[in-house]
Amino acid sequence: MSFDLAKHKRQIQAFYPAYLQSTGNVTQVDTISGESYVVQTSLRTFLNRFCSCFAVDRSALQQRYGQLTGQKNIIPLPLGLSYIFIPLQIRQPLLPGDGATGYVQLHRIKDITDEGENGCKSTIHLADGRQLSCFNTAETVRKHVQAARYIYEIYLQDFCGSLQYREMLSVLGLLRRMIK
Repeated sequence: MSFDLAKHKRQIQAFYPAYLQSTGNVTQVDTISGESYVVQTSLRTFLNRFCSCFAVDRSALQQRYGQLTGQKNIIPLPLGLSYIFIPLQIRQPLLPGDGATGYVQLHRIKDITDEGENGCKSTIHLADGRQLSCFNTAETVRKHVQAARYIYEIYLQDFCGSLQYREMLSVLGLLRRMIK
């Protein structure tokens, strides 16, 4: 089944590098509807295309929010209101140049636990019940979540204006309670 990125861009809850025996280095994409897709590109190419779908310059985002968080590389990506992706180490690369980092949507993380499988140090529990093993410790994942929440707050201020900021937070809080 082929994957239409423009069509599914708001349905993505996680994407990460994977090795496929017959193909090699690919990107695995998980959607909130429970579907999984294998995209025949590297994660870097997929990430650039994904950001383009939102008319976002990834390097500009990383520069802006990296300065605010004091981070240089592992920087959450805000692609829209309530659509922040957290970078996490999802695999151990087999070859130099292969990526290890995948991205998980902040608001789809339900829990983080200390145990992992196959040498992983933690497990990310997603809202749809899926689990994603991670090579970061649970403490490191929680730090990335905190950084993403901070970026979320700044993103709201940047795009909603300081006067509407408190109103927007109230509305989002109300919506979250209604969904639960």
